[in-house]
Amino acid sequence: MIADTHNDYLTKGVSSTYLEDREEYLKFLCSPVWTSEIKEPLIKLKKSKEFLDSKKLATILKLCIEDCWFLNENNLQEVLTFEPLYAGLTWNDTNSLAGGCFGNGGITEFGKKVVKLFESNKIIIDTAHLNRQSFFELAKITSRPLFNSHTATNALCETTRNLTDEQLKIFKDMQGFIGVYFVGDFLSNGKVTSETVANHIDYIVDKCGIDCVGFGTDFNGTDDLPDDVQDYQEVENVLMNLKARGYDDISLNKIRYNNFYNYLTKI
Repeated sequence: MIADTHNDYLTKGVSSTYLEDREEYLKFLCSPVWTSEIKEPLIKLKKSKEFLDSKKLATILKLCIEDCWFLNENNLQEVLTFEPLYAGLTWNDTNSLAGGCFGNGGITEFGKKVVKLFESNKIIIDTAHLNRQSFFELAKITSRPLFNSHTATNALCETTRNLTDEQLKIFKDMQGFIGVYFVGDFLSNGKVTSETVANHIDYIVDKCGIDCVGFGTDFNGTDDLPDDVQDYQEVENVLMNLKARGYDDISLNKIRYNNFYNYLTKI
């Protein structure tokens, strides 16, 4: 069983038994609503919150927000009532809060206000889609260890969606958390398998230590998945690859869920 810090099933639309069918593989599931192409995000968030609250599963389910483009002075308090576990200020583009990973600019004054408000209400700021400038600015103003729900390493696959060595050092210094995704285009320019995912995890462990990495699969957010990791029952292929490299059971359980659980005690 694992903790998954990013699965887009709420946005994509899946079978009515999707969660029940995967309960045996999941201890904890972060459930973001990707708002970038939703005309009425507040309605979608409200319905998603009600849906998650209605589920009676062993898996812990938490609502999250991917892209806060819709926030303004008038709806901040309403968003707090949804109690998201984390929220990303932006997606790929720049908005009124911060610069997106494929855009320019840093965190705005309104963005800084949102960071302060959210963190005072124990809402994690997700750095997943921030550009470099916004990332480094957030690192200076945040009151929490940094968090990235789904990413990989720039050294192994160069893209602004992945973390540079300089960014990894900040995660190490701040004792943050990094969820590694299974998105092929962001993992390698060549063939992608469970070994490729393991390479990124191994690199993060080398740079940050064993205590800050886990899984942020991005299932249902991409169709570009490793050949042998198409769903949760195959995540074990990644772990077995790491075990073959010498990772012991304690380390593997940290990656499965304990690192994320420990991170949550810091917020």
